[in-house]
Amino acid sequence: MIGDVDISDEIDAYDAITILRASIMLENFDALQNILADVNDDGVIDAIDAFEVLRFSVGLETTSNAGQPIEIDLNNI
Repeated sequence: MIGDVDISDEIDAYDAITILRASIMLENFDALQNILADVNDDGVIDAIDAFEVLRFSVGLETTSNAGQPIEIDLNNI
């Protein structure tokens, strides 16, 4: 699901922190994590993505794709 960068089947504050760390190059994401982290689908992993994931994780409304299911052909990433 979009925003679940640790592939734990739930979106939580840990995902938001991990996305924020990746946005300042303290984490290295693989291709799948890059897709899952870009929750606003603007092509950039940044603090806005982390903010949207954090909002989703506590049940607040979000304007992003956080929490949406995603189907990915792993042979094409």
